[in-house]
Amino acid sequence: MLTTGQKATILAKAGDAVPAFPARSLPIQERHLFRGAEAPQEELDADAQQARAAERWCQQIEDMYVVHVAARAARSLREAQDALQLDRLRQANAHPAHRE
Repeated sequence: MLTTGQKATILAKAGDAVPAFPARSLPIQERHLFRGAEAPQEELDADAQQARAAERWCQQIEDMYVVHVAARAARSLREAQDALQLDRLRQANAHPAHRE
């Protein structure tokens, strides 16, 4: 199963406009990364805000990927139908004596 990041890469390579992963509103301060250090509320709020934005981003990428896969499948089906029709026309033109 593909990760959301892998799906975003596939979409970008296919030429779709992929939104950037949401940035954190405040830069991370190294002093709050140590065990036992309490982060100020604004840091916690920034983390929660980024987590919600990341969830929305993931859902947007998932939705875009579903549309991309469906379009690719539809294109493949059309190409297969076109190839079948072309093959039938070639076969019909190869045996003109059988027509009456």
